[in-house]
Amino acid sequence: MKMLERIVPTNIKKITNPDEACTILNDLRARLSERYPSRNYRNLDTKLDATKGLLYQAKVAEETAGVVTGTKSDKHFFARALFVDPRYQKTNVVRDLIESVKADFDEISMTSLQFGEEQNASREIQSRRQTTLNAFYRGFGFVPQYPDLEKKSNLAGSTLRMIWKKSEHENI
Repeated sequence: MKMLERIVPTNIKKITNPDEACTILNDLRARLSERYPSRNYRNLDTKLDATKGLLYQAKVAEETAGVVTGTKSDKHFFARALFVDPRYQKTNVVRDLIESVKADFDEISMTSLQFGEEQNASREIQSRRQTTLNAFYRGFGFVPQYPDLEKKSNLAGSTLRMIWKKSEHENI
């Protein structure tokens, strides 16, 4: 994994209350939309399952730097979204969020999908960034959930359904 450019002190909090989680997401969406108007943050999904939904919030000082949302099923977490304010990208915020989820679950599934992309980015740029994102998640131990589909697909820069399993990383 690449060296982080900078370390910021984070406080990770697990939120199980759907109203509190939606408030955090709405506030983050509003702030990102205002701070980065050329990016597509207005459509950030702020729904959370009322019975199985979870939100992990990373705060730097008093500001929400990023979140992971999803649903739980026993010891499996289905990540719905991971959003990090661009000013906290290339810091430890993503790692701290992912490691917090890993500590609570035996498996995590997710789709590697870019969000907050510049609205006019070319397909080539989007593809290159998606390839980088896929490699980024591999650095955290995620692998394609359906490797046969990935092998059959010649689409570089495609979104991938990825999975992390604690049992495959316990002895590493």
